[in-house]
This record gives sequence, C-alpha cells and structure tokens, in this order.
Amino acid sequence: MKSQKILITGGSRGLGKELVLQFLNQDCEVHVVARNSNSEIKSPKLKFHILDLFNSHEVVDFAKTFINSHGVPDLLINNAGSGAFFEWDSFPISQIEKQINLLFLSPVLMCRVLRPKWLLSKKEKL
Repeated sequence: MKSQKILITGGSRGLGKELVLQFLNQDCEVHVVARNSNSEIKSPKLKFHILDLFNSHEVVDFAKTFINSHGVPDLLINNAGSGAFFEWDSFPISQIEKQINLLFLSPVLMCRVLRPKWLLSKKEKL
C-alpha cells in the first residue's frame, strides 16, 4: 500500500488500536478520533483528534475542519463503539440517544462529510 491518509474512529484501544498499528507499519499517516489521547503508540505519522462521537453536531464540525486542515482521507474506518447494558424497561432514553448517535448517526455523518470529491459529481446518478 502506498502512503495514505487513514482516519480511524475509536482507534485508541482494541481493534481500532490494532488497525492503527497495521497502518503505521505500512507507512500511512494515521489520524485517530477518540475521547482521549492516552496512547503508548508514538509515531510522527500518528495524529490524535479528541472528539466525543456521542455529539452529532461536533462530528460534522470536526469532519469539515479535518478536510480544511488535512484534506479528505483516503480511508475512513468508523470503528468507535460502546455498550450500554440495561433491562429494556429501565433503559434511559438519554442512553438510547447516545447509542444511536455513536453507532449510527456519527458514522453516517462522517461518511457524508468526508466522501471523496469525485463522488460529489456523481450524486445526480445515485
């Protein structure tokens, strides 16, 4: 793989962290979106961006700012996730909304804003 710009949400631990390591080993520029930047991975090609993906308005602002600062990534991996474990009859609406934002709305918004420019010219055909 030639050097590319990769954006990974949830890249600070678990599967996301492993993906970060794999792409850094392939000499890619890796941007990680996470709630914190606590990572033992050190590389000049690794950039952390602090963002709470539960907040959909911040996601759109982040994606637009990312394009202005770094351009459109060659690859977006929407990996972020978390669990909320409640009995159905006691599942707080606020937690349901947070899960919808994190697991569905934020990835959709990231894809929508960060889509490659060549796709914009084809929107009439979609």
